Amino acid sequence: EADTLSTQYSMEYLEDLGLIKIDLLGLRNLTIIDEIVQSLKLDLDLLKLPLDDPQTYALLQKGDTAGIFQLESAGMKRLLVQMQCDYFDDVVASLALYRPGPMENIPLYLKAKANRSQQHDVHPLLRPIVKDTHGILIYQEQILQAVKEIANFSLAKADHLRKAIGKKNQKEILALKAEFIEGAQANHLDQRTAEDLFAMIEKFANYGFNKSHAVAYAMISYQMAYLKANYPHAFYKALLNSVIHSERKTLEYLMEIKRKNITVLPVSIANSTSTYQIEDEAILLPLTIIRGIGKVITQAIVAERDLRGAFVDFFDFVARMSVANMTVKQCEALIYAGALDHFKVRRLDLIASLDDAMNYANLVKIESNDHVQIDLDLVSKPLIVHVKHQPHLTLEKEKEVLGFYLSEHPIKQYKANLKTQVSDLALIKDRNTHTLCVMVDNFRVIKTKKGESMAFVKVSDDTGDGDAILWPNLYNKVNEQLKRGQFYQITGHFDQRNSFIIQTMAILKV
Repeated sequence: EADTLSTQYSMEYLEDLGLIKIDLLGLRNLTIIDEIVQSLKLDLDLLKLPLDDPQTYALLQKGDTAGIFQLESAGMKRLLVQMQCDYFDDVVASLALYRPGPMENIPLYLKAKANRSQQHDVHPLLRPIVKDTHGILIYQEQILQAVKEIANFSLAKADHLRKAIGKKNQKEILALKAEFIEGAQANHLDQRTAEDLFAMIEKFANYGFNKSHAVAYAMISYQMAYLKANYPHAFYKALLNSVIHSERKTLEYLMEIKRKNITVLPVSIANSTSTYQIEDEAILLPLTIIRGIGKVITQAIVAERDLRGAFVDFFDFVARMSVANMTVKQCEALIYAGALDHFKVRRLDLIASLDDAMNYANLVKIESNDHVQIDLDLVSKPLIVHVKHQPHLTLEKEKEVLGFYLSEHPIKQYKANLKTQVSDLALIKDRNTHTLCVMVDNFRVIKTKKGESMAFVKVSDDTGDGDAILWPNLYNKVNEQLKRGQFYQITGHFDQRNSFIIQTMAILKV
């Protein structure tokens, strides 16, 4: 841009020149928030949201934060459940604490928050500074205030000390420590107390997080949590649109939506478009989540539908879309994904009838002066070819084109035949022993330090997926039967890292 000023100075020199360094971050979460607000068509001012909304805090306290900025990792969800956030400052503190270094202060913070009458013992000079964080130094701004109050440093000099500690510049730290002790003694503190306070500040300054940064992040997190808690349909529509090219995230969010009993309408050539839509209080899937179905063919389907009306039947659809150069592969993908299910013909029957449909399309196509049109009355429509019904193959083909099972996970057939009570993978919230029916999606074999083989296993059921571990003693017994796509009955428990430790494992048979 001709009118844009830029500099080649790196950040460490800008401040010395009296310039301000600003980091500009692009966040897809802001796009998600904007899409939600635009779709609601309400007079909703995000900067004036109530910061005491009960539904929002109920969502945070349950760790129901999938899709929410900065709050959707497993570790952060655990922290939110432990913290039981009941006001905005808790959300800010959670973002500042859940980082390398400050994490070690989490037990102290949780203990102080749980029993506010017995907060962490701090010097009287620090109490006003740490009253909102239950006696714990969390933020860089608190470090600056503490140094200012104890040693009468200016804020600029206090920040100089903070940076010296962060960079582990021992020469500067020692020089500033001497000044700190001198300033603290001028404030009527004895040398031992002054040195103890400096040691505490030095420890926290290593990891203190910028509060203004944490508040800005927390505000986005809170806004998303508020929208998820109060407008779930609009939230999930925008969230799914943001991950439309990620099969893993799409499946994760769709499984959560189903667990919340929000209706998901399958992909369909009758009404799906290129993005997720809300239809009759349900979320309608887009055609573009199907492998091989891009925006061009999707737009062609929508345009034909809008111009000439709904597709009457399978042969009508193939003939009309042949003008838009729909390929056999694309039609197969649409069939296997279930996008033609509303014709009430089994998918494998449609596949068996596809050659006849393409021949029919060629017969009714009229080309003249570089213009192509169709006349459906030229010849009679073929009949549907019926083949043997194969539910398992139908599901496998669905997964092949979507990347996941949508209509039904095949594990449900195995669960229905079991006499043993089994747990749902995604609903386990404790560390107790559980029995599961799972499919092995993938696994990776590694060697331990002792040279023994073990495996990290990716498993799934009809409620979600998760990570599991086969330790050497069990892996050596089952390694020959461990296969991708195989179904197993397993028992075990979740560890602190949310991996399922497998204790027994047996192949499931129909």
